Amino acid sequence: MFTLKRQLLVISLITLLLPWAGCQYVREMETIMRENHRQRLAAMAKPLALELAPKSRYFESNDAEQVFFTQQSRTPLNIDGYHDDWLDYYAFAFVDTIPNPGTELKTCRDSDYLYLHITAKDDVIAYYQPHLASPLMADHYRVETSSHSLVLFTEAPGLIHAMQQLPSGAFKNFTSIEGQWVEEPDGYNIELKIPTALLDKSFRVQRFDAIGDGDKAIEVSASHPAGDTLPQLLFTKQNLENSMLPFMDKGLEILITDRNGWPLSYHPLQSHAMPVEQRDSLREAIMNRIYRVGLGLTLPEQFTHEWPLPTQHISNLSMQFPIEKAFGNAADKTSYLSKWYQTPYSNKTILLVAQPVKQGDVILGYVFFAENEDALLSFTNDAMRSIINTSLLIVAVAIILFLSFASVLSYRIRKLRNKADAAVQSDGQIIPFIPSNVKDEIGDLSRHYAKLLRQVKNYNDYLQSLSHKLAHELRTPLAIVRSSLEMMNTTDTPNPVYAQRATEGVDRLRSILNSMSEATQVEQAIQQVEYDTFELRELVENLAHAYQDTYASHSIIFLNQLPSTPPLMIRGNPELIAQLLDKLIDNAIDFAPNQSTINITLKQQGQKLQIAIENEGPPLPDNMQHQLFDSLVSVRDNEQKEKPHLGLGLHIVRLIAQAHQAAVKGENRSDGKGVVFTLTFDLNPTQ
Repeated sequence: MFTLKRQLLVISLITLLLPWAGCQYVREMETIMRENHRQRLAAMAKPLALELAPKSRYFESNDAEQVFFTQQSRTPLNIDGYHDDWLDYYAFAFVDTIPNPGTELKTCRDSDYLYLHITAKDDVIAYYQPHLASPLMADHYRVETSSHSLVLFTEAPGLIHAMQQLPSGAFKNFTSIEGQWVEEPDGYNIELKIPTALLDKSFRVQRFDAIGDGDKAIEVSASHPAGDTLPQLLFTKQNLENSMLPFMDKGLEILITDRNGWPLSYHPLQSHAMPVEQRDSLREAIMNRIYRVGLGLTLPEQFTHEWPLPTQHISNLSMQFPIEKAFGNAADKTSYLSKWYQTPYSNKTILLVAQPVKQGDVILGYVFFAENEDALLSFTNDAMRSIINTSLLIVAVAIILFLSFASVLSYRIRKLRNKADAAVQSDGQIIPFIPSNVKDEIGDLSRHYAKLLRQVKNYNDYLQSLSHKLAHELRTPLAIVRSSLEMMNTTDTPNPVYAQRATEGVDRLRSILNSMSEATQVEQAIQQVEYDTFELRELVENLAHAYQDTYASHSIIFLNQLPSTPPLMIRGNPELIAQLLDKLIDNAIDFAPNQSTINITLKQQGQKLQIAIENEGPPLPDNMQHQLFDSLVSVRDNEQKEKPHLGLGLHIVRLIAQAHQAAVKGENRSDGKGVVFTLTFDLNPTQ
């Protein structure tokens, strides 16, 4: 059974559209925000590229096949051999000829020094021993520039010795380099500090690992492949920071590169880790991920471009930017680029804008602006959290309210059903039904039930008394007929008085039978009669004069309140209207005292005509005013029943009125000394 509770539960599920609508709204907002971010970054990148175009001195041609790149140092470095100061720097892998040596190089520079940090994996460390003919027979490093070839080694963990190898092969001490060698469980670390005065445009670092203890077999790995040409040394440009400062913004990163993608600018970043007290709790992190997954399912597009770098930060990039990979398959790399990228190591997207720096048609370099979606995520996460939580709360409250309302509604309906069932007893008796006072549909239904049960009770009471009424009505004429016949049989000479009494009794019986079948005859006549347009005033006036002549015991007055012109017409059947008025006049004559006045008033009310029949007499009972026109209902007392009456006259009045689409009602006069019956017709719309 599909109860009200289940119906309202299903309806309440519609409120689940609220989270969906909220997701659609957040989706649209995120799309708009992404577009706004793209336009903002594009508007910033172009002016910076135009400002840098005249500064061609910063964009030197760096077309060498091999480049040794180093960036600005972020913090002062302590030359102690440990890697604590190097955690945020990018590590380059050495080009290895040793099986799995695991050598990594980190580099940076300031205005005076070049710093190197090397991590080497080595199971057996061959330190320099005095008995060795040359430091080249121990584990050592070679630093090469265009003018110097330096050998770095140590006799034990601690200070590193530097010696310059002359073209003749001889060595001489070189004290300008500072370094430390620190052993680790699986190898060692070295840290070097080289004055920039020793450097020129070429630079390479090589590692030499002596196999065994003092053997001459040496394996090599290098920062760049060995060759006759040394890698070109490339630094970031400190002076570019002044051009970048006006464009710096929170969460915004800027990178300036040469045309091959090597970084020329450097901007140190603050720590990107949030303070511990500001990190989201595990529950919040899980909820954020759920919200983002829900939002991602509703996004109209996916940002599938793969981020071309191993780090999401470009402002302190330590490696060559992959220009080809960033532009993708675009043939023309001289135009503006704007893309959203998905990072493979996090669930974040990054907006990258690239603007070429050109002099005429020559590309000098590129300006890159990047912004991750942290701010965007914060907004959408908060929006999603607010919308979903609010929506779920609304849904829960709505379901509770709907179910509570359904429970109350079901209870009231069951209570009404039980009261209606209890109102009619098994023997057919109807007990009083107390209606509800609540002003709503169920209360109105309860009051209609009460009205219906009152009508049924009146019908039952009348039907229960019908046999008594019929017996009473039939007993008198039958007794008259029987006594008249008996008297006629006891006399030898016919007496016309007895015959007249018998005839009157038979007529009374015929009248009773006619009254019982009259309503049925009227219903049949209504279905067969033809309707026409006629003037009601003339019909009512003629009938009023006829009633005055017929009922001399009363004064019947016709009051015409209609204008003389134009004639007011209605559509109907004059014979049925006359029969209707006959019944109302008969009813008024039965109740009005002798010599009293009965007024028949004809008047116009807007687009309607009204006939009012007013008589003096007893008022209508309060409990019968709404049942006067029902079948077999009578309010006459015994003194008013000198002739047979079964309560069908006013019922016939209602049947004829309904056939003419007219309204009829009976009510007490305002002075309480009589009754007024009002009949209302619609004027013929064709006039």
